[in-house]
Amino acid sequence: MKHMKTNKLIYTCLSIAGLFMTTSCTDIMDTKPFTSYEEEMVWNSKATAEAFIVGTYGDVLGSGEYKNSADYSYRTPYSAHDDFGSSDGFNRETYNVTSDFGINRFGTLRRCNMIIEKAAASTGISEAEKKAMVAEGYCLRAMVFFAQAQHFGRIIPATRVYSYPEDIETFNTLDLTANPTETYKYVMDDFDQAVSGLPESSATGRLNVYAAHILRSRAALQAYAYTKDASYLEKAKESCNAVINSGKYPLVASQDAYKNMFLEPGAYNTPEIILGYYRLANDTQCDGITELIRTVPNDSNDDNIGTGVVDKFQNPGGVRIFEAWGNIFPTQDLVDMYLVNDATTGEALPWYETSQYKNNVEELDPATCTQGAVDSYEGENSRYMPTEAESATATVNWGNGRKSSGIIRFAQLKEGSEKNISELMYENRDARFYGTVVYDNSDWMGERVTTQFGGNLWCGARKYGVSSQFTTTSSYYWRKSVYEVSPRVYWNNKTNYHWVLCRAAEAYLNLAEVYLYEKNVQKAVEMLNATRTTHGQLKASTASTLEDAWKDYKRERVCEFVFEGSNLYFSMLRWGIANSTNATFADGYADADVVKELETPATKIYISGDRKRMAVGYITYSDQYSRKFTPEHRYMMPIPQGFIDDRAAYGITTTQTPGW
Repeated sequence: MKHMKTNKLIYTCLSIAGLFMTTSCTDIMDTKPFTSYEEEMVWNSKATAEAFIVGTYGDVLGSGEYKNSADYSYRTPYSAHDDFGSSDGFNRETYNVTSDFGINRFGTLRRCNMIIEKAAASTGISEAEKKAMVAEGYCLRAMVFFAQAQHFGRIIPATRVYSYPEDIETFNTLDLTANPTETYKYVMDDFDQAVSGLPESSATGRLNVYAAHILRSRAALQAYAYTKDASYLEKAKESCNAVINSGKYPLVASQDAYKNMFLEPGAYNTPEIILGYYRLANDTQCDGITELIRTVPNDSNDDNIGTGVVDKFQNPGGVRIFEAWGNIFPTQDLVDMYLVNDATTGEALPWYETSQYKNNVEELDPATCTQGAVDSYEGENSRYMPTEAESATATVNWGNGRKSSGIIRFAQLKEGSEKNISELMYENRDARFYGTVVYDNSDWMGERVTTQFGGNLWCGARKYGVSSQFTTTSSYYWRKSVYEVSPRVYWNNKTNYHWVLCRAAEAYLNLAEVYLYEKNVQKAVEMLNATRTTHGQLKASTASTLEDAWKDYKRERVCEFVFEGSNLYFSMLRWGIANSTNATFADGYADADVVKELETPATKIYISGDRKRMAVGYITYSDQYSRKFTPEHRYMMPIPQGFIDDRAAYGITTTQTPGW
C-alpha cells in the first residue's frame, strides 16, 4: 500500500506541473518550456521543483528506448511482427535519411538543464535536497544523451539552458559531436555526476544511486564497444559491484516471482526492481500500451467456425477474452534459447538434445517435409497448412544474398511414447520460459490455449484472414509484461501498467560481460550463473573456454532480458562491434562485422493436431524471412535530412552520419 500511494503521488505531481508550465516552440532552439510564473516561485519550493522534475520523466522515457519492449523485440530474431500481411521494414533496412530516430531532443534536454541549473541556484531548498535534485537532472540528461548515442553515435551537446533571443548566436555554434569517442565522454560524465549525488533510496519510480549505477554500467559497456577504451570497463565494474555489494536488491528466487515481476502482482513488491516506469488506470487505456494491445490475439469460437478448430474457448465469466490486435509474437528462435533439464542427467541442454526427447522422438529428414507432411486439412482455411513455399523442397530467399529451404527440423513420436510431442518439448524448461512465453496447451488469461493444428489459438484459427489476422505467426504468444486486465485486454479498458527499467540481474550480467572482455572466463561464468541458477533454475554453466563462456553468456542475456525495452537489441549491436574482426574504429563502426543473428530469418513451429509430429521452419508470411544487416546502416542511424535542412536555414552546419 505504501508503494501504491507513492506512485499515485508521482502522477499527481505530473498534473501539478501542468499548472505552472506552458510550452512554446521558438525556432530551431526548441526552448520550451517557459515558466508562466516567476522562476523563484518554482525553484524555491521543494514541492513545485519536484513537480517539474517528475514531469520531466515522461519526456525522457517517452522516446521509447527504455520502455518500448514490443517494438524493439522484433528487431531481433526472438520476435516477429505481422500485421495483416505487412511486417515492419526495419529488419529489411527500409529506413533512410528521411527517417527520424530521435535526434531532436532539445526540449527535453532544456528541462534537464533547468533542473541542474535552477535547483543548484535555489535559496529555498536545503543543500541535501538540492544535491539530490541536481544529480537527478544529470541522470535524466545522461539517459537522453545515451539513447541518442546508441542510435547515432553522436549528439548535440546541449548542456545548459539556452534562452531566446540572447543565446541564439551561442546555440548556432553547436554541432554534433565528432564520433562515439567524444559522445560517450558527455554520457559518462553525466552518469558520474549522477552516482555521486543521488540518494541510496527513492520513491517508487524515481531514480536513486543504484538505478544510476545500472544505467552507468550499461552505457559504459556500449562506450567500450565503440571506443575500445578500457577505462569504461572499470566504470562498468565499479557500478555493477556497487549494486551487488549493496545487498539491497536480491534476485527473486521463484518461478512465480520472476513472472510476476513484469505483471501487476509484482509491480510494487518485487525486491529485484530498482527502477520502474508506472502508469495508473485512471489515465491509461489498453490501446495505449503496445505490450498489451499488440500481443493479445483476437479470436473467438465464432471466428473459428469452419477452420478445423476442435478446441473451444471456455469464456470464463461469460466474457470473450481475446479481442485485441495481436501482431507481435515470440519465435521458435527464442524458445530454442531456453534450455531443458535432462530427465536422466540433470544437465541443461537444448530441448532436442535431452534424453527424454531422443528416447521418444524420431528425427526425420527435413527434405521430406512437404505440404501437408505435418498435418493436413482441406477446409476453407487450408492455406494455413505449411505451404510449398515453406517446405524443405522450396527455396527461401533470405533477402541478404543467402538462400535455404523453408523447413529446418522435422520429427515424429516413436511408437509407445507415453508423452506427446508438446510435453516432450516444453516440460522441464528454464523456469523463465514459463513467465515469458505462452505455448501449446498452456493456461493464459483464464483459458487453456492450444496452438497445434486445430487449436483454438493456432495460426489458422480465424477464418477469412490474410496471413495470421491477429493470431500467432509462430505458434507462440508473449506472456512477459502482458497484464491480465479485468475483464480482458480491450482497447478502451482501463489498466495499471509498469515497465521494468533497471533491476539487479543486469548488474550480474553486465559484470559478466566485463570479465569476458578481460578474458577472465572463471569470473564471467560465476556472474552469469547467478541468474542462470536463480532465475532459470538450471544447473550451473561449466564453460571453461572463452568461446563457450560467450555462448552461454549470450544465451543467458536473451533469456533474461528479452522483451525488456531496447536492452537486448542494443546488446546484440554491442557484441557485434566489440568482437568485430574488421572494425578499425577510425569511425567507430563502418567496417565492423555483420551480426549474423540479426539477418537470419525468424522461425516458427508446426505441431500436428494429434501432437505426434512437428516441424520447425522459417516464418514466410509477409517477407518475414527477408532480414539483412548492413554494418554502416545498422550500427548507426542517419540524421534526418529535414533536421539538417532546418538547422542549415539558421546557419547551423550539421554533418550526416558516415555511410549515409
